Amino acid sequence: MREKLPEVVVDRRDEEVAALGEQTCAELKRGRKDTAVIAGMTDQGFTTPDAKTVLTLARTSACPT
Repeated sequence: MREKLPEVVVDRRDEEVAALGEQTCAELKRGRKDTAVIAGMTDQGFTTPDAKTVLTLARTSACPT
């Protein structure tokens, strides 16, 4: 994520970045729709495009298959 969204993670520790991916995966596993997950991230201060990128990165990198 650091390479794809450096401006989003610049002020976050590695543990916080990992937790963001894990939280996103957990939301998806609970059956939350993409739009709800993205809305939750925008409530935390992410822009919608950044939230969409985080979701995509979590799916491809952090979420177990």
